Amino acid sequence: MRDCHALWARNDRMVNWLKKQKAFVFLESTKRDVPNRFSYIFVHPLDVIKCYRLDKIKDAFAQLQNYLNQGYYAAGFFSYETGYGFENLYQAKKNYRFPLIWLGIFKERIVLPSPPQSPPPYPSPASGEGVITESRISD
Repeated sequence: MRDCHALWARNDRMVNWLKKQKAFVFLESTKRDVPNRFSYIFVHPLDVIKCYRLDKIKDAFAQLQNYLNQGYYAAGFFSYETGYGFENLYQAKKNYRFPLIWLGIFKERIVLPSPPQSPPPYPSPASGEGVITESRISD
C-alpha cells in the first residue's frame, strides 16, 4: 500500500471494526496542507437520504438542509446525473436504478490525522539526485 493508506495498513483493528459496521462513510484526504490534513469516518447513520428521481431532488435538499440546521453531519455522494435535475432539458420524471443522492445523516464523526508525509518514490530534481546529465548507450 502507498503512504496515503499506510495508516490503514498499520491499523488492522480499525479496518476490522469498519468491516463490522452496517453502514459507514470514509472520507480520506491525502493532502497535507493545514485545512485538508484530516480524514473522517462516519458510522451509525441516524437516517439516510436517498433520491432516485430528478423531480425529488428539491425534496432531498430540503431534508438535508433541515438536518444541517439541527447540527448533524451529512456524508455520502451526489451522482453526476443529479445535475440533470437543475436543467430543464431532461425528463424530470425519470426513475434511475441507482441513487442520484445518497447521504447518511450522522450525529458524530471520527477525525483522523493524515499519515506522516513520506518522501516521494523518486528523487527530487531540486536535490540533483537522479538527474541525467550525460547519457551513453553501450553494447
